[in-house]
Amino acid sequence: MKRRGKMFHWSMRIWKIYVVTILLVSFGVVIVTCQNEINSSQVVINSTPNPPEVDDIEEPNLEDIDSKKRKSEIFSTILDGDYDTQIRPPGLRGTGPTVIKISMYIRSIENLDDSQMEYKIQMTFRQEWVDPRVRYDHIQQNITYLSLVRSDRIWIPDIFFSNEKEARLHELMIPNVFTRIFPDGKILQSYRISLLLSCPMNLRSYPLDIQNCPVRIACYGFTTRDIVLKWREQNGVEMARDFSLARFKLDHYSTEDCLSVTSSGAYACLQLQLTFIRQIGYYLIQIYVPTSMLVIISWVSFWLEPSATEARVSLGVTTILTIVTETYGINQSVPPASYIKAIDVWTTACELMVFAALLQFSMVNYVAHFQWKVKAKKYLCDIHEVETKKRKEQFLQDRYMKKAKRLDFLSKIIFPIVFLTFNVTYWIYYLNVSNPTQSL
Repeated sequence: MKRRGKMFHWSMRIWKIYVVTILLVSFGVVIVTCQNEINSSQVVINSTPNPPEVDDIEEPNLEDIDSKKRKSEIFSTILDGDYDTQIRPPGLRGTGPTVIKISMYIRSIENLDDSQMEYKIQMTFRQEWVDPRVRYDHIQQNITYLSLVRSDRIWIPDIFFSNEKEARLHELMIPNVFTRIFPDGKILQSYRISLLLSCPMNLRSYPLDIQNCPVRIACYGFTTRDIVLKWREQNGVEMARDFSLARFKLDHYSTEDCLSVTSSGAYACLQLQLTFIRQIGYYLIQIYVPTSMLVIISWVSFWLEPSATEARVSLGVTTILTIVTETYGINQSVPPASYIKAIDVWTTACELMVFAALLQFSMVNYVAHFQWKVKAKKYLCDIHEVETKKRKEQFLQDRYMKKAKRLDFLSKIIFPIVFLTFNVTYWIYYLNVSNPTQSL
């Protein structure tokens, strides 16, 4: 009796330490995650203070009173002569491909849809190049730039977004587009557009994943012998400060040059890579904490007497039905994929832990109530004295009841250790190995 009381005392102490550890870790994860999400909302993506929506252009008040008439005369001189909109302008030194400098101001990003693998983005897209044929600094010196209403009067590069699904030009009040011609022949075009872009996603680490969504820009018909695309040296990409995503955080972005090679030739292209980190606070509260609590609740049966069959059966069946229902609800909101995701690993492990607890009760119940009867029939069949037989049966019954309680005692230690080991392995792998830049 003293030994059993001592074992029970130590098992209760180990159980309390484990439960306190699980609760502290869970609350610590939730608090740190929420703090990071609050801090992330205050992170400035671009250090440029109040980035302008158009290029910084000094506009000295040097225009004459009759500048409108002079501008009309300049337009007539540079565009109504031998200008051909079908011929591209020469390179910077008079030969070679035309250099197109690209810049953009990201106004908003929304609806990052992991089921359709797409996202919406609104931006001000700018492209600039030099066309010596529209140069007018030798005609008029004191005009900053000319605003061209009809952009079809000049040559325009055939740039498109290669991963675009849908697109539209904003036309409320007037079309949100302008074309400016500067005295040295530089042409600046700016469009305000909304795009629905495809974003191929790898969901193997969902919902602890990091997604890289591109914005790809390329030439459609002109090869690299005719057009070269480059990012603008200063403020090539600017980000608005007042947009946020519900389930993701824009961690950083990067730009790169690329080359699209097809059977018809090699085409210049540019790519803006947007890196999003999924906010896991919602998933911790809605998925990880409830399922962990169900697993822990299933262990309560280890503290019930082996003779409490009805209570242990009710607890085991209730927890396994609840975890199955919870898993079904989780799968309804998870984007479909043909491979195993991190959330699938978690829910499967929780289901196995709950099911193992139910199997453990079946084993304990068999040892405590049936195994001793099998042994009694085998070894006591030759004993005919009633008192001796009853004493032997009671001895066997007490012996196997102790075995059943010992199974419960071992389960109190083994089950928490297995679940804790799984948690450590799971979080280390998916937060550090699978996603090296992800952290709580």
